[in-house]
This record gives sequence, C-alpha cells and structure tokens, in this order.
Amino acid sequence: MRKSVYTESGDIVANILLVEDDADLCFLTENSLKKNNHECKVAYSVKEGKAFSSETSYDLFLLDFNLPDGTGDEIGRFVRKFTFAPIIFLTGFSDDETIKDSYSCGADDFITKPVNFTLLNLKINTLLTRLASKPFRIIEDAPLYVFKHFALDVARRIIRRGGEEISLTVFEYEILRYLIRHTDTLVLYSDLYRSVWQNDDTDDIRTVAVHVSNLRKKIDPSPGIGIITTVRGVGYIFSDK
Repeated sequence: MRKSVYTESGDIVANILLVEDDADLCFLTENSLKKNNHECKVAYSVKEGKAFSSETSYDLFLLDFNLPDGTGDEIGRFVRKFTFAPIIFLTGFSDDETIKDSYSCGADDFITKPVNFTLLNLKINTLLTRLASKPFRIIEDAPLYVFKHFALDVARRIIRRGGEEISLTVFEYEILRYLIRHTDTLVLYSDLYRSVWQNDDTDDIRTVAVHVSNLRKKIDPSPGIGIITTVRGVGYIFSDK
C-alpha cells in the first residue's frame, strides 16, 4: 500500500482499484471518485483485478462481488496476502450469505447497488482516515509493519523483536494480522474465529485462547505490557503505541 496524500483542505487523495464488469457503473463510479480527488484504475474481471493489484500499490479496493470469471472475494483473499488496504464490496445482494462471504475474505465494508455515491465516498474517507491513524507504518514500501515493541515481516511471516527473529505458526500469523487490521478495537472471539479458522463454530473459544496465549508470549517483551488485552468473555484488543 502506498502512502496516501492530503490536499490543503485535509482531504485524503487515494489510489483506488475498481473491479466492476458493468461499464456504465464503472464510468459513474470513476467520475465520482475523481470528483473527490482520488485516482482510479478500472479492471473488469477477476483476472485483471489480480494482475493490476500485483503491478501497483493501491490505497483501497472497490470490488464487485459477481464478475464474469469468478467472484470478488477471490480478489479480496488474493490482495490480503500482501496488503492491509481497505476493501469495499459493491454488491446487488444484501443477503446474509453474501455479506458473510464479503467479510470472510477480509472486506472492511460493503455497499449495495444501486450505489449511493455520497455514501460510498463517506465510507471511503472514513476507512482511509482510520487507516492513516493506525500506529504502524510501512518502511520503504516493504511489507514490514513497525510497532513500538516489535515489527511484523509480512513476506516472511516472522516477528522481529530486539534484533531477534521469531517464527509464527500459520494460526498465530493470521490472528496477529486480523488484530492489526482492527487496532484499538474490540475484536470478538466469534469474529476472530470465523476469520482465522473459516468456521462458524463460534463456541470454540478455548482454541482461540490457546493460540492467542502463544502469540502473546512472542510479541510481549515482558509480562504486563498488554499488547493484546483480554476482555473477559468477549474478545481482545490489540494496541502497541
């Protein structure tokens, strides 16, 4: 993700990838984004969306759910491998299954068609402002997220702490990645379990707790700092300022 810039009035100017196969909606959406000072690249398929997202760094993704060669959640899962940039789904459906599929692939929000462009731009600005305020940064465009007490090397999936490199299990990495995307926010046990284990069995809190406990030992340099705080019976809050 490249670093967003600001206009003199304080508005965020973002580089946005729009993946949508409806040419008329693409035209209207692109015009709306440009009126709000954003840059916009348009892709019309899953294949193009993946290709464009691999070639250029984007600050935000707008993804249609139903595309000619697949579904937008394929692109969502693909880009989540290398960026935490916000994802908003554009969908003609508002049923629970579509919404669940959107969020399960790492989406931050969704908007139903016909698109209300005023609402869409409010959602975009809210997500970009929230992201800009997060206490992590990217060093020289490398996938390294630096916090006060540790750094997460996304490419190698390791923790760097005090000159030491600490490996993470698959589940530890996915848990940490999810918590980072929701910094300073209460993350429910159920949401964390669904995202990491891709399973709706939300009663398995013990499994979550065991992995979080192991992860906490790796990122906390000493007991009591509380980078991952447990809200008993509810979930966790990640914060490392």
